Amino acid sequence: MGSGAAVMATPEETARAFFAALDDGRWDEAAGYVLPEAARQQRDLDVSMRLARLEQLPADRGGNFTFASDGTVDPELLERFGSTPVRSLRGVATLAEAAALAPEAYMARVMELGTTGPPGAGMPAASHALIGVVVENDSLAHALYRATGGLLRSDSDAAEVLKVRRHDGRWYVVPGNLMFSAMVSFFDGMMHGH
Repeated sequence: MGSGAAVMATPEETARAFFAALDDGRWDEAAGYVLPEAARQQRDLDVSMRLARLEQLPADRGGNFTFASDGTVDPELLERFGSTPVRSLRGVATLAEAAALAPEAYMARVMELGTTGPPGAGMPAASHALIGVVVENDSLAHALYRATGGLLRSDSDAAEVLKVRRHDGRWYVVPGNLMFSAMVSFFDGMMHGH
């Protein structure tokens, strides 16, 4: 899809193209439909949550714990824990490398993880069916969809909502933080047996 077509796309066309790219494994293309600020926030939230968890690990002693993050990457923590291995994102070896990825590239890797699982997992890929789009105003719409396969899908009748927002004359999707968040940390924990 050329940039001219993307600019003129409706919220429904944008949502359909996003899901088609996601379901076909065209991660970089799918990431191009994500609002750039949302992609940056996703990367920073994921990295900052991992840093907060790493900072608390020595006190954890194997029990349950909670950690919070304001979504800002602390440079001091990144300096301390940046060499922590990241095994769940294709082509990313350390947490510092994840933090340094362009937001769109990070988003593409996380969407790949969220729809197929970590490299070599052999998980059934997710599929997304667009049910409809409600346009709230000239800059906000809501795409109702149903997801099957992939991760964290329990109720096959449940529909989910994807926000679609206009920015600089173009419609973008804004995945909720829960759509892909915490998967990197979850899979890396599983992959090192934590």
